[in-house]
Amino acid sequence: MTYGKSAPEDLLLRIEAVNRGPEAAVLHVLPSVWFRNTWSWGLDARKPRLAAADGPPGARLVTLSHPTYGTRASTRRGARAPLHGERVERPAPLGVENESPFVKDAFHERVVFGP
Repeated sequence: MTYGKSAPEDLLLRIEAVNRGPEAAVLHVLPSVWFRNTWSWGLDARKPRLAAADGPPGARLVTLSHPTYGTRASTRRGARAPLHGERVERPAPLGVENESPFVKDAFHERVVFGP
């Protein structure tokens, strides 16, 4: 990973993934954005929000809105539709309703089993 800045509020990131194994294989890269969870513990009820937005041709744009840090944008060239989720366990298989529809094991199911 290579980081760079073109302005004080920018964070540029280039990810290069290389298969060094003996056989050709597809590599999947899942860049992530994390926010400290203060809303589940009563420290601050306001939650960050992520939303898909119109971006430049050939790129995916996600806006990130945080009550303290303001609004930022994440642009990925040549990327598929973004996946999003919350770091919430999924108790539904145990007969309990999910706290959020965006549970963390959804990533595993999507990556392993597809859409």
